[in-house]
Amino acid sequence: SDKKIYVAWVGDSRAILVTTMNGWKNVHAVALTRDHNYSTDEEKERIGNQGGIVSSWKDQEGKELGPLRCWKDESMTSPGLAMSKSIGDSVAHSIGVNADADSMEMNIPENADHCALIIASDGVWDVMSNDSVANFVVSYMKNKKNEKRLVSEKLCLEAQSHWFRRLKHVPDPCDDISAVVSILF
Repeated sequence: SDKKIYVAWVGDSRAILVTTMNGWKNVHAVALTRDHNYSTDEEKERIGNQGGIVSSWKDQEGKELGPLRCWKDESMTSPGLAMSKSIGDSVAHSIGVNADADSMEMNIPENADHCALIIASDGVWDVMSNDSVANFVVSYMKNKKNEKRLVSEKLCLEAQSHWFRRLKHVPDPCDDISAVVSILF
């Protein structure tokens, strides 16, 4: 195929490629990025070798809460970053977090009828799967032609509603939520 997509990334935002085939019948979502977090031993080891500590935040009783984070010391006062790669965080960079991007290229399937690129922050992906985001966006591509330009905003509002349903009892429960949807064809 001569249609290719090239992606480079740092951090825990994610990009997916959404294609439809057989008209709108088959919707496919393919992750183009891998979240830079502490889910792999390689990332934990890299941070540890630079003096950082990878651990969940602990409450006063020592109970672990939330995702794994990078800390400067055992007191867990800073930086508490939940990603292993980041741009512009000098404190986290001093203990192993870096801005070295990963990259990939992918052929866009020749038999794709429609194609969209979705890039969103972890505030979207923490509450919606790749497939649910793909289906949400395709519903706008297919049925709401005059609202295509609003699909990024609608996706963010959808993610926000998932956060509110998930954490009703927590004040201001949303993580950062941002999205860019580019309908390629």
